[in-house]
Amino acid sequence: YESAYSLRVLDQDGKIENLNLLGEEPSWSPDEKKILYSSPQIDKNYRSTMQIHLLSLDKKDKDGEYETKKLTRQGNNISAKFSPDGTKIVFLSNRDLYADYPTMGGYCFELYTMNPDGTDQNRLSYFLMPMIDEIKELIKNKKWDELSDYSTLYPYWSPDGKYIAFSSSIALDKDINYGNGRKLDQDIYIIDSNGKNVKKLTPFSYQNDRYPVWSK
Repeated sequence: YESAYSLRVLDQDGKIENLNLLGEEPSWSPDEKKILYSSPQIDKNYRSTMQIHLLSLDKKDKDGEYETKKLTRQGNNISAKFSPDGTKIVFLSNRDLYADYPTMGGYCFELYTMNPDGTDQNRLSYFLMPMIDEIKELIKNKKWDELSDYSTLYPYWSPDGKYIAFSSSIALDKDINYGNGRKLDQDIYIIDSNGKNVKKLTPFSYQNDRYPVWSK
């Protein structure tokens, strides 16, 4: 868990181990030997970004600290979660837009996947493509409140690893992974783990539906 952005491990008896790491959104690997987390970093433009790291509880460095590895480096990367079999990681990133507009900060996330060692990083969704011109105008004009309506959030694997549930404030077509406009609320969707076949699960409302979690 995190406490004031400091990562700690708590056992069922209440014993706490401080990992001496700055981070948030910790997530266990299926074998419980590793933890994914996001941590703030300073990029080449001296701006703060969020990057995904992997903590290995079964390995220690020469100073006796658990080994960590940075898995991402471009843009902002958050909400990393292992697939149930531990072979893939789903995460959120805005790296493609951030490369051209580093002032945008932590907005406009899309779904990505990668291997547990950080290799084979691939964009899974392209929900923002039909709205890219209006998004760029909002960035240029620094309309951050409106920009927050263009994001996909809270990815969560299905137990069989075939699907990813997520929440989005983008109105998505039923059978393709492209957006067709932003909304004022968030709905829950699922998508195949290969990026195909988006399906909306929650009915239209003016309420936010988010934080999907699969039963086992």
